[in-house]
Amino acid sequence: MSFKLLFWSLFVLHFASSASSLTMEESLEQDLESAYEALDVKYGQCREQRKEHFTADEVHNEWLFSLDKDLVGTAVYVLSNMAFQRCVAAEEGVYNNALIAYVADGGDKKVLDDWLRLKRLYRDDDLKNRLSQLDFNTLKKLSTTAPFDQPFNGLTVIELIKGPTE
Repeated sequence: MSFKLLFWSLFVLHFASSASSLTMEESLEQDLESAYEALDVKYGQCREQRKEHFTADEVHNEWLFSLDKDLVGTAVYVLSNMAFQRCVAAEEGVYNNALIAYVADGGDKKVLDDWLRLKRLYRDDDLKNRLSQLDFNTLKKLSTTAPFDQPFNGLTVIELIKGPTE
């Protein structure tokens, strides 16, 4: 290969790669967007695979049935949340890492604030109060047993435990 041909090949290659190069901030933002898209797809998959129908035997648990009727819904809400979180854990971990990297290097902190607000287990003081009445060790153990170890429709479970709502 002649020097002239090699020179022009390298020259074109340099400018072709420069045209598609990203700044660190752009790269971090792109990583964040890519991680968000993957997480969004996984959220959809987990919602689609959510179990909708149960028998009374499947959801029968002495501890759950011993709870005050007002706390059953809260316990099932937590169990459902735990199962869903388990389903999206890998993709959410990638998103969390991309988010931290993006914000740490000068990205918009509003994105982090929005994510933290979304990730809160309780939305109001009433729910916070009910959560404080539950034994989370028992909930964690129960969340690893079928049918609570996979995403499920919490309303169906609540109806089986409490009876149909009027």
